[in-house]
Amino acid sequence: MVCFLLAVSLTKGNIQEGLGTTVVLMGLSLLFLGLFIWNERRVSEPVISPVLLLSPVVGVSVLANLFSGAVQFGATSFLPLFVQGAQGGTAANAGAVLAPITIGWPIAAGVGGRILLRLGFRQMALLGMGLVLLSQLGFLMLDLGTPQLVSMLLMVVLGLGFGFSSI
Repeated sequence: MVCFLLAVSLTKGNIQEGLGTTVVLMGLSLLFLGLFIWNERRVSEPVISPVLLLSPVVGVSVLANLFSGAVQFGATSFLPLFVQGAQGGTAANAGAVLAPITIGWPIAAGVGGRILLRLGFRQMALLGMGLVLLSQLGFLMLDLGTPQLVSMLLMVVLGLGFGFSSI
């Protein structure tokens, strides 16, 4: 994982700069991933059993968690930079767009716990991931003239999505 992250971060948007290092690091990350999979298949008690990932419930859940983790890191990393760097906001504005996720998440987790028995876990997960997707579509619409309130509302929707899907 470290090799992959270094390979992605060293390019800094310019693929031609440091191409040899990037290729080597990507190759190393694939090699280490292969070694991890090989080791997990041959030990008696693996960290993650490859057979377990073939189960539809577990496999889809792992992919959904991978997606939502990327969304969470992306939103919390890049939205403040967009507000401060591109829109010309202050550091307080950048921090203010992060706060609403902490409002939506616990509210949805609390409410979701009560309605889980009526809807079932699949519908709750779909509702949560649907709200996450809706927030991401909203983030795609942001431009330099978008009011900060819109970004904050999108973060509330993202928090609601994570709250419903994390039950």
